[in-house]
Amino acid sequence: RDRPMEMRESTPAAAARRPGQRPDLTILLPTYERPTYLETCLKHHVSHFDAAGLDYEILVCDNGSGEATEAVIARWREKSPRVRSVTQPKNLGYLGNFYYGHRHAAGRIVVTTGDDDLLIPESVAAYVALFDADPDLVMVQAPWFVMNERERNKIMGAAYTLDGPVEIARGDYRRAAELVLEKRIFPEVFAIRTDLVPEIIGPADSTAYHFFVTLARAVEAGRVVFSDRPHAIVTGISRHGKHQGNSETASGWDMYRGGLEFLLGRARDAEPDADWSDALRRLDAFVLDRMHVAVHMLLGARAWEKAWYLCRRLRAYAHSVVAENTMHELLSLAAMDAALREATLLGAQDVVLSDELFSIYLNVIDLERHGCDPICASDWTGERRGRTAFLSMN
Repeated sequence: RDRPMEMRESTPAAAARRPGQRPDLTILLPTYERPTYLETCLKHHVSHFDAAGLDYEILVCDNGSGEATEAVIARWREKSPRVRSVTQPKNLGYLGNFYYGHRHAAGRIVVTTGDDDLLIPESVAAYVALFDADPDLVMVQAPWFVMNERERNKIMGAAYTLDGPVEIARGDYRRAAELVLEKRIFPEVFAIRTDLVPEIIGPADSTAYHFFVTLARAVEAGRVVFSDRPHAIVTGISRHGKHQGNSETASGWDMYRGGLEFLLGRARDAEPDADWSDALRRLDAFVLDRMHVAVHMLLGARAWEKAWYLCRRLRAYAHSVVAENTMHELLSLAAMDAALREATLLGAQDVVLSDELFSIYLNVIDLERHGCDPICASDWTGERRGRTAFLSMN
């Protein structure tokens, strides 16, 4: 085996071409510790993109997974000369892996897919002609079909809809901002001209959602087209516990505001004397909508304390997300969450719960999130291993 900190790269796809020849397309596939998803993803893309006759490569960026993921990648490298891979020396996080893959794509165009998502070859194939016909085109944004894994992979519709393609001229930040705010677009699914990747795709501060920042940089670099035709089927609701999009939706509303403010700030710099009151109102509405969505996701995840605090924040805008009687129940659940979190924050090694609370905690509190295995008061022997917390509720 290679040394743990050594980055490993295989290049059969590049080796299959003449020196200097580039494929039309790189399918960037970031992955981490999900070999079953990865197997399905590679099978779909190799079979369908081969059948479509596209000149492409698949660049798998493994974020330091284990042997099971490595075995899937190795098997597909043997099966198809289209598959190339790199294994990161450590887990770089989603963004680090995403940035690295874009900078090492061999294709003239890059399009990204998650390991639990599926690209539609007919839609992606159309991009090659679009980019070839217009040297000023730097990015094609597109909606995506949302899939619910918990309902037998049901397609729930498109993430957003447009009546037709929308063209954003270079430097027209206002049009880009207005379109995003009007249609509530998250500019996350796109194809980009590879040669302009270093200019467009790079780190953004964690307070500003990087996809909004990326869109602003793309508008600075050249022409951007928002297609009305989805080119991907994206897992919106996952049966898997670890899902980047779900995590961001549940906690990222302030980050979304930061990214929108970045984009709108570029627009305002370009037109300082224009009336921006309506755009600012739409920005607030956009973020408040995401806060509402986050509350329901947090409730579904049994993150009671987080949901309660977010509901209290929304009261500043006179918004009631849940009914008043439900809010009272949520307060009780949040109190139980907070009490357990406080106990662990204060260094409790054991947490003893009163008899009446013990069964409630087991059924409605996410104990794994707290990293705690509480003891029922009736079962407690009186032995203390260290700091001990006692929880009861009237």
